[in-house]
Amino acid sequence: GATTTNGIGNTGNITNSGDVNTATLQTSGAATLNSAGITNNATVGGTLGVTGNTSLSTVSTSGAATLSSAGVTNNLTVGGVTQLDGTNGLQFDA
Repeated sequence: GATTTNGIGNTGNITNSGDVNTATLQTSGAATLNSAGITNNATVGGTLGVTGNTSLSTVSTSGAATLSSAGVTNNLTVGGVTQLDGTNGLQFDA
């Protein structure tokens, strides 16, 4: 049956073959996950690094965004003034 305890200390590894449920999980150092699924919101308090490909359906920003390059496959709509630096010219393909 179920066992209830208060204040377990452990200095080694814990192995479990079933589900582990907890209200809050804390770690004193970095945690490594094999995979993660987030159902609702996620907050990152530092830099988010991604080593593989990333795809997004919608991206929004509250301020200016800087891109090192951009490719647009279909239509592009600009809702304000467009500035070009002129160093690489502007090419229109017929």
